[in-house]
Amino acid sequence: ELFLFLLAAFWEETAKYLAARSIFHHEKEFDEETDAMVYLIVTALGFAASENIIHALSGFVDGGDNPLVASIRIIMMRSVGATLLHALASGALGYFLARSAFLKERFSLLKGFIAATAIHTLFNWLLYLQELLKVQSIMYIVILLLAGGFILILRDFSLLKQYDG
Repeated sequence: ELFLFLLAAFWEETAKYLAARSIFHHEKEFDEETDAMVYLIVTALGFAASENIIHALSGFVDGGDNPLVASIRIIMMRSVGATLLHALASGALGYFLARSAFLKERFSLLKGFIAATAIHTLFNWLLYLQELLKVQSIMYIVILLLAGGFILILRDFSLLKQYDG
């Protein structure tokens, strides 16, 4: 099961990267180190919004007696966690992309994919365990990990700003 979570996370991170790359690859404005993080995070927010809409619509299909309530519940649950997850994972990938593209560090892009996939896999695995074990306190771990991750992303953004021309 963990392998499937890993595979799904890698596929989503790759899809977001390719979507962002199709835009910034031809942009002359993609010329500062922090641009990599910005482009990837914005792409991630669009991806998360699309994914959240798809999941919310599933509430109308699987929502039982009150599909509207089911859809609203799905939106409330996913709008924070999944959205922040995608921004965090793509921010990490963007940081390593910047180090690869602008600072010419070898293997940085690979490190970025590993970091983004690990973050995404851990998030999904913890939510799966929470559902499987019916342990609500796992959500507190998820929240702490997201918050800690964003502190690191802000630090990484500041580090890249040192190099911006």
